[in-house]
Amino acid sequence: MPAYFLPNDGSGQVVFFDLVLSEGHEATAEVTEHPVETGSNIADHVRPNPETLNLELYVTNTPVTELDGRGLVQYQSFDVPVWEPPLETTPGSVYRKLRGLIPLGQPRQVTIRALTFPDVFNRVLEVHKVLKELWAKGVDVTVLTALGTNVQNMVMTSVSAPRTEKGGATFNLSLKQIKTVSSATVAAPKPAEKRGAPNKAKGGQSTKPVGGKDAAKSTSMAVKALQAVGVLDP
Repeated sequence: MPAYFLPNDGSGQVVFFDLVLSEGHEATAEVTEHPVETGSNIADHVRPNPETLNLELYVTNTPVTELDGRGLVQYQSFDVPVWEPPLETTPGSVYRKLRGLIPLGQPRQVTIRALTFPDVFNRVLEVHKVLKELWAKGVDVTVLTALGTNVQNMVMTSVSAPRTEKGGATFNLSLKQIKTVSSATVAAPKPAEKRGAPNKAKGGQSTKPVGGKDAAKSTSMAVKALQAVGVLDP
């Protein structure tokens, strides 16, 4: 089965792989090691980790798809001779030959669909270059495979150099899912009182000397305080 990478960079580019050799999805979670009170929500103590994906993909230089219009599809017809076994000398065999759609000895015409590529290309180098660019820029991709269909927000963490073969190569890719959140801007409420206003100058403030009855009262209180702590005798 083939596989597709859809980069989420607005380019509309599609990275096509001819065959998925192996595919491994892994989903893990971190669980608290502390005791959980009976009756509490267990899910509050479990934190899922980002999903990871390991792929072994094959790319060939002789594809069977048009590759976004690069290939040219043509239909050709051929006359294929029909082999006829020797006629049995039985009434049933003669009857079946007479009822057949193909007369005895007449060739059959077969139409085939041929895919040709007018321009010379090297898909192994092209795919490797695109993967390295997506990896270097940190572009997240949507992965479409037979097992994990539409796995979104996957970022490549490693891209192996291809193991080249005659006419194709095998790529080993590791991807990790990026979790996304939505944020919103909310207008702050207006305070009931105006805050942050500069202080108003009140001018010079003079102190009044203590005199008369206030002076006597103040002295009497001071004396009583000293007598209470034992500094002065009553």
